Amino acid sequence: VSMPNIDALVSNSVLFTDVHSTPLCAPSRYMLLSGMYQHRGRSAKGTWSLAENKSQFKGKQKSIAEVLKDGGNYNTMMAGKWHIGAKIPPTGVQDKERLLSSPFHDWSLQLIDGPQEVGFDHSYITAEGIQRAPYAFF
Repeated sequence: VSMPNIDALVSNSVLFTDVHSTPLCAPSRYMLLSGMYQHRGRSAKGTWSLAENKSQFKGKQKSIAEVLKDGGNYNTMMAGKWHIGAKIPPTGVQDKERLLSSPFHDWSLQLIDGPQEVGFDHSYITAEGIQRAPYAFF
């Protein structure tokens, strides 16, 4: 069967031969987005939730979104399960029992240390998937 488009895609692609992951989703997600082992982030076990009030990315670490924007002028978007931490606006978690309804949390603002702060132009994410609340997209 002739497949010229697939053949062209393969001949112009990159083959990754040395890939590492963990058996857990949040650390593997950080590894994919950062190109680093999870223990090079803020927490060796990974950052899992908004309640931790931090992002797994630290300091000047670059995400794949930043590398793509810097090297190829790409526009980037993160969609789906983020699950590597962030802070609730405007100042971080104030009420762990009422993440969505607390008057101290301002959901009209983007997440602090979320996708936009590591290079994504746009995002439509769920912070924690179906494991725990908040069951919402940001």
